[in-house]
Amino acid sequence: MAVTEFVVGGGDYMKVWEETPKSWNWKSFSKTTVSIALCRNGSYSDMIASVIEAGELTCEQNDLVISYQMNGRGKIHLTFINNDRHVRLYMLDMCIDGSRPTLRINVNVRPPIEPTNSFNSDNDSIRNERLGDHSKEILGDNSNESLGDHSMNIHHDPTNVENQPVDVEDPEPECCEEMQVQKELGSQSNHSFFNGTNLCINQTFSNKNELQLLLADAVAKSLLKSCTKYLKVKCVSRNCAWMLRVSKYECSDRFCIYKYIGEHSYGIEHANSSHINISIKVIASLCVNMYRDGKGPNVKEIQRAMFISFHCSPSYWKCWKGGVVAKEMVRGTTENGYSCLPTFSYMFETLNVGSSYCLIVNEDSHRFMYFFLAFGACIKGFAHMRKVIEVDGTHLHGKYEGVLLSVVAQDTENHVYLIAFCVVDKENDASWTFFFEKLKVIVVDEPELCFISDRHKSIAYSIVNVYNHAHHGYCMRHLSENLRVNHHCGDYLYLYYNAAKVYSLEEFDNHFVEFKNKCPTTVVVLEHDVGFEKWSRAHFPSNRYDVMTTYITELLNDMLIDEREYPAASIFNSIAKRFGELFRERHTYILKSMGNQMVSAAKKNTRKKIIKGDSLYVENVTGDGNQFTVFGAGLTAYVDLLKKSCSCRKYDWIKIPCAHAMAA
Repeated sequence: MAVTEFVVGGGDYMKVWEETPKSWNWKSFSKTTVSIALCRNGSYSDMIASVIEAGELTCEQNDLVISYQMNGRGKIHLTFINNDRHVRLYMLDMCIDGSRPTLRINVNVRPPIEPTNSFNSDNDSIRNERLGDHSKEILGDNSNESLGDHSMNIHHDPTNVENQPVDVEDPEPECCEEMQVQKELGSQSNHSFFNGTNLCINQTFSNKNELQLLLADAVAKSLLKSCTKYLKVKCVSRNCAWMLRVSKYECSDRFCIYKYIGEHSYGIEHANSSHINISIKVIASLCVNMYRDGKGPNVKEIQRAMFISFHCSPSYWKCWKGGVVAKEMVRGTTENGYSCLPTFSYMFETLNVGSSYCLIVNEDSHRFMYFFLAFGACIKGFAHMRKVIEVDGTHLHGKYEGVLLSVVAQDTENHVYLIAFCVVDKENDASWTFFFEKLKVIVVDEPELCFISDRHKSIAYSIVNVYNHAHHGYCMRHLSENLRVNHHCGDYLYLYYNAAKVYSLEEFDNHFVEFKNKCPTTVVVLEHDVGFEKWSRAHFPSNRYDVMTTYITELLNDMLIDEREYPAASIFNSIAKRFGELFRERHTYILKSMGNQMVSAAKKNTRKKIIKGDSLYVENVTGDGNQFTVFGAGLTAYVDLLKKSCSCRKYDWIKIPCAHAMAA
């Protein structure tokens, strides 16, 4: 039976957002915060039900507006909860003490419509005199309906505004003038659409700032009149009928829409022109809905989406800035990514038993330095892997940059197998030493252990100081690039590769002498400065199997190219999610292949050896069925099946029968 987990969040009811020049503030009418029990894996509907139950509300679900301010982002941006993905994002936003941001809950109450017979006849005459044709356009020929509700008298009428000269003039002639201009310009290509602001007549707002925040989505609007009691907005095009009239209740801070035409019908040149009224907040709100699995749109895609949704073309900079704001809304800020690392580590260790992590902060400046993390499942699985691991670092592209260090191995299918990660401020002796000291706790120092990396001096220095018994080799490809650039021997690098990949010392000597005759100065570097044991498989003191390059780590860096610009906590969260899915797929594949004696990669390699061994001649030397002499392809090899060895040494190092062993 599944057990539903709940978390306790706080909620503020009956308050409003107030915009200041630099931020949004939550204007409080009381100091009471109500505790709300939220389902950890619940949906948006579950959150709405919990909010209504905790606040003892009687409103409809569509009348609730839930918002909050993310941790570590100050008071600059608001985050609204409108769907299930926003709920999951809120659940992940925790402080160091494990608490979550307080929910800001606002109830939009729409006044009901009731007959005007509750008003006296004098007030009716005043209303008809002031409204003129407004009431006809809003209510049609029915004079028995009103905008007020049961708790308001004539002074609460949204059209009853004091000391507003614009309220007396009738906007209908203006509309007629616009329609006349539209007829005169009838040959012009027009474009009709709705701007998606979801405004409607009789819609009320708790204050003017709430209306302006929603009105920011309106396309090509021109503000004609704005004061403390009135708002009049129309389209920038003279031949477009789009308009909005909003008025304030006299005895309340609430505003009500009493006239609204929501369809744009203007010339196409207005739709294609750069629209200065589209704010970065509006662009960011559109970009948030375009994120999938943490990946969002680029600037070109944002510009295309803005034209499709709002029929406008903001500048490249404004779209880029909107994308940056949306990125912070989805992934969190860079500062929040570092500040929540302790909480993230605790939760990660709780959900992944056996994981290891360590966070180092500078004692004087209290600035971030290192963060090490190893997955518990990967630590246990490495005991069954070949003891050859690859080490590399890749630069991060976030606000504070840094370097992501990684240690990976290969499984039997030559897939990437994660071991540990570490985010450091920069690559130096101190950071690499810290990394290998933490790695030594989970990867034991032993003679069979081999490290493969590039020629970074700090890596070699740290391995020698931390791992006394392990062996260190260089990546064959990185070393060849150094030789090509510094010694200009690109035409003869194939001889270097032949010498590096052979298994026997005799074959190595033959290829190396040939390479020495072609590039004598390069050979001096390989022999004395680098050393044979660092790059040659035949001279390597331990068994590096067929791992000659750091290709696996390079492949991992390419896989994490998007995550490299994430905040620190989001990097590890994305890695855990992505490779968790890969491991589950591999586990399913292994369960289906339980009856096979070999994995597919080993089976494919063995099949090639069998085909090659069919052309060889075999002679049994001792007659006991264990030792054989194999002739063919210009080479004589001696195979001992009991010891699982061959004079070519491929059987000895790879641990898979070579062509000579398959022939025997």
